Amino acid sequence: MKDFEQVVVKWADLVLCTGSTICNGSIVNFLNLDKEVLFFGTTLAGAAQMLSLKRVCFYSS
Repeated sequence: MKDFEQVVVKWADLVLCTGSTICNGSIVNFLNLDKEVLFFGTTLAGAAQMLSLKRVCFYSS
């Protein structure tokens, strides 16, 4: 998180974010960014649906 401001806020056009952020509490850093955030992984699957978060799954059929 030490480089969050420089890398995520200022540099990235798109954030691909692991669903485990909901477990460690860092998800709050990604909810109100002024850029597209895509979450991935099964950890966030249920919460993503409930919170209307954009989620991608690379292994679904």
